[in-house]
Amino acid sequence: GLLLLAPIMFSDVSECWGLSKWKRVIVDLGGLYFQIIFATICLTICLFTSMVDFLYSTIVTLSVGLINLNPFIKMDGYWLLSDILDIKNLKSKSEIEAKTLLKQLFSSNHISKKKHNTFLIIYCILNTLLAVSFFLFMVILEYNLLREFPNNTLELFNCISNNQYSAITIQTIESIILPIIVLLL
Repeated sequence: GLLLLAPIMFSDVSECWGLSKWKRVIVDLGGLYFQIIFATICLTICLFTSMVDFLYSTIVTLSVGLINLNPFIKMDGYWLLSDILDIKNLKSKSEIEAKTLLKQLFSSNHISKKKHNTFLIIYCILNTLLAVSFFLFMVILEYNLLREFPNNTLELFNCISNNQYSAITIQTIESIILPIIVLLL
């Protein structure tokens, strides 16, 4: 399949909810496991052939693996944390917990004081801070990327449709991927 214009391997693991907690954790780590195997193969080829492209592939693959472990983006790290804690719908439950706390704090009715899950509240705060920080970063520091997104996307599709693959640079791809990430937040 394709994810953010990059080819990916995909496996439907939606049936794993029926597995035990630790078997789900193993499924969650499956993508990282194969990324490490792929990076090891690339690094081995680089060491034996001195082809720097394989070193770049190793670095990119391992970097993507680390990014996927971010527990605030619904990728491997989110599902891993959710399964380790055995909390389904971690993000939405953390938001509900934080909203309930805020309602209690600002309510004039102080009779019912429910005990709150501190972890869920901290998770919600950190998740919100990450989203706001990334959004502000894109709006303030990378405003031109957002403004030029339609033109950059059209340029990429023109290059692809005219078989001008050599004209596609990392900056071209970055100029499309970062605004898409902002839109996903």
